[in-house]
Amino acid sequence: MAKKPAPKKDWTREYIKYRLRSEYGSMVAFAIQKGLNPDVIKRALHVPYPKVERVIASALGATPVEIWPSRYDPELLRSNWRLWRRLVNVQSSTAAKPALVETDQTN
Repeated sequence: MAKKPAPKKDWTREYIKYRLRSEYGSMVAFAIQKGLNPDVIKRALHVPYPKVERVIASALGATPVEIWPSRYDPELLRSNWRLWRRLVNVQSSTAAKPALVETDQTN
């Protein structure tokens, strides 16, 4: 019988805060620079908050799936219909942006 691979662990809150503080000076400065309320950043470290998770991940040069793999487990998202939006957000944020195509519209 094949064993299931061990689940990846989430980055610790302290490590995320350390990285944000080292790059932006403080959590409040990071929030202000990104146009967010500082309390929202703290909340996203404790509970799933997809919009803020994407902002934090882009600031750290990672994806939300890399930082919080437990929150984005595909099996969990597919089995719980209330979390389907999180799966859609992950798919849309990782999909390649289509290139703009110029069209010749002569009348």
